[in-house]
Amino acid sequence: SHAVRSVAEPRHSLNVTTTGKEDSSDLDNLYPALVECFGIILLGFIAGKLSLIRDVEAKGLSTFIGTFSLPALIFISLCQLNLTSVNWIFLAAVAIAKAIVFFTVL
Repeated sequence: SHAVRSVAEPRHSLNVTTTGKEDSSDLDNLYPALVECFGIILLGFIAGKLSLIRDVEAKGLSTFIGTFSLPALIFISLCQLNLTSVNWIFLAAVAIAKAIVFFTVL
């Protein structure tokens, strides 16, 4: 029997645990997600080059994604986040590094 997946359930996930070891199934999920993302980017590039999408349509689609779709996706992902599996030291290191770069460029 096939399990029914909720619309809000993420298709691909990469869990980095506090032990620092990644499960091999996590990497197996990463590669299809990368191929899917770059495939969509490539299709959008081809559609633009072949003029399948006009500039007005592309602007409207960009506004819809930036205003509605992406914030909703981020919200759903944050709601499903298991805070016990987050590597807080790694997250803090990335945040500090980004802050240093931001204030250096400023």
